[in-house]
Amino acid sequence: MNTINKNNQSLVDLFGLDKVAPDLLEAQVAEIGTTIFEEVLVEVLPILSPVDLEEYEKLMDTNPEPDEMLNFFFEKIPNFAQIIEDKKNEFLKEANIITSEI
Repeated sequence: MNTINKNNQSLVDLFGLDKVAPDLLEAQVAEIGTTIFEEVLVEVLPILSPVDLEEYEKLMDTNPEPDEMLNFFFEKIPNFAQIIEDKKNEFLKEANIITSEI
C-alpha cells in the first residue's frame, strides 16, 4: 500500500479498501479520484472566463496529462485547492452516510 498517499488513506479506510489486493487498490482509488475530479470540473468550468474556457478546450484537444490539467486550473482558479478539498469532503461525507446505511 506504499503507493497510496496520505490523502487517499481516508478513502482506503472508509471503503475498507485495505482488504483489496494491492494490484487492484490503485485502480479503486483512481476511480474514486476520477469521480471526485468530475465533481470539481462541474464546479470550476462555469467559473472560467470565455477566454480561459477556450484555452481549456484547446488543452483538452491535446489529451493532456493530469498534471497539465491541474496546473491549468491552479493558474486560472485562485481557490482551486479549496474546491478540491471541499468536493473530496462532500464525497467522503456522502459515502460515509451510504456505507453506514448498509
